[in-house]
Amino acid sequence: MGRGRAGLARGRHRGQSHADLEPEVRDLIAGLEDRDPDDFEIAWHYRQGERDPSPVVDELRQREATAAEAVLSRDRARLEAIRQ
Repeated sequence: MGRGRAGLARGRHRGQSHADLEPEVRDLIAGLEDRDPDDFEIAWHYRQGERDPSPVVDELRQREATAAEAVLSRDRARLEAIRQ
């Protein structure tokens, strides 16, 4: 595996999702820039050779969030039905 910018190893990251990784990245940037972690936006970009699947990955992440919201809504409705 090669090295990317800042000497960090390039390649596929295993074991963490963006949901797990984003707070860590945010904390790192905030510390390096002496800023509050909520004072900036993070945009993820993906590369596979010359291909940029970022728009597709962004859509997938949005659909996953929508699906998670639907599951929560279903579970709330189920709980309400049980309580009645």
